[in-house]
Amino acid sequence: MSQDQFVVEAADETLIRICDLSTSARFLFAIKDRKFDCVPGVKANPLGFAGRNQARSFALEEARKRGLID
Repeated sequence: MSQDQFVVEAADETLIRICDLSTSARFLFAIKDRKFDCVPGVKANPLGFAGRNQARSFALEEARKRGLID
């Protein structure tokens, strides 16, 4: 996974939203009780299962860097 593929659009103690720069697909991951959870998007994801996993991994790493999750 390229670190340049995704960008964090918003992050706080309740969520982290990222965007895939190549497709403009957006992913929202909820944070509750300092735990990380995936929230399905409204539209179908053009990246498929592998792309969603890459997005989740990126968001998880970014949430940890920001001290939002344990």
